[in-house]
Amino acid sequence: MPPPSSQPREPIVGPENPEAPFPLRLQGKVIKGFGRGSKELLQYLMYLRTFVGLLGMDSPLSHGNDVLDVGGTFIISIFGDRGNLLTADPQSPDDLRIRVYDPNNRNQQWRCVQNDKHYFGFTGVATGRYLGRDHYRNLGVVSTQHGTTEQLLFTRLHSGYRISVENDGQMLSGQLRSDDGGGYINMEAGPSEATHLGLHLHSDSPFRRFEWVIPNSLARSSAPYYENRDSDQRMDSVAVDILQARGIRHIISLNSLPLSQEEISRLNDANIRYSHFPVPDFTAPTIAQLQGIILAMQNEPTLVYCGYGYGRTGTAISAILMSKDQKLTRFDFDGHHVQTEAQRKMLGRLRDQLFPGHRWLDDL
Repeated sequence: MPPPSSQPREPIVGPENPEAPFPLRLQGKVIKGFGRGSKELLQYLMYLRTFVGLLGMDSPLSHGNDVLDVGGTFIISIFGDRGNLLTADPQSPDDLRIRVYDPNNRNQQWRCVQNDKHYFGFTGVATGRYLGRDHYRNLGVVSTQHGTTEQLLFTRLHSGYRISVENDGQMLSGQLRSDDGGGYINMEAGPSEATHLGLHLHSDSPFRRFEWVIPNSLARSSAPYYENRDSDQRMDSVAVDILQARGIRHIISLNSLPLSQEEISRLNDANIRYSHFPVPDFTAPTIAQLQGIILAMQNEPTLVYCGYGYGRTGTAISAILMSKDQKLTRFDFDGHHVQTEAQRKMLGRLRDQLFPGHRWLDDL
């Protein structure tokens, strides 16, 4: 990457950079007729979040909070924008740029490693070079060694990860910037200025969008081999082997169709329980089903799926988390990819049962 020009390159405008002019900033002022805490503003934000959440619907990538797994291959995105990924630039081998997702581009695939000092790092699948801070103080792919500038610290946040590297005793974090060549990550920001990155475990697994909601305890994904209908699900030996490799010991399915007896026997032989709560696509589980899902949970790693892995799965995930004393709001439901008003209202009813007398800001 060429050295910085005499003119400073401006950070990309966005919610991770609150000092930049973002279209909606709430500071207790009236904005276009909306006062702070007004019901109209709350409803506007809820619908906005629902709309934004649909933008990534066709992406095969997970939400972006996947757990670091040494030896695993990852895709690294700008969190919340799974279409733009960290990409080794084939035209300039040392450079790292933000480019549009291409499932066949090996320059967007990174293998997780860990050195003898227990620092994580990533090597490019295509280049064999390590992600690290280059001499322009940007995130680049310069070295073939896991040296000091390639010892990355990943801080898991509610929304993705913050990536940092130590320099003269100071932790410097990555911030999204841009120039004529497109987006890149500058490694001079403080923690509060850092751009959040999404980590997506990449594989040819039949369980698309697999991610741990609670590490090694509660996971979610699509139905195995799902394409566009519930009947696509298939629990073959490959799928079972992947479940075993991930440590899954229990499946909660909200698919409208049951697995065959042969498939259930295959799971039983692998010591994996199967609990089925049939729910048609784009509809809501009943209160009785949500209560049954909660009761089915035991102290074992559990995978929840439906078809695609969003609406019905998100409803079940939200119910399970509330049963663990998490007071979730409509914002949280939408963050878990709950899709329909019927699903939200059913969660609202369950929430009232689990937290009687609690006053909620949203109307469900």
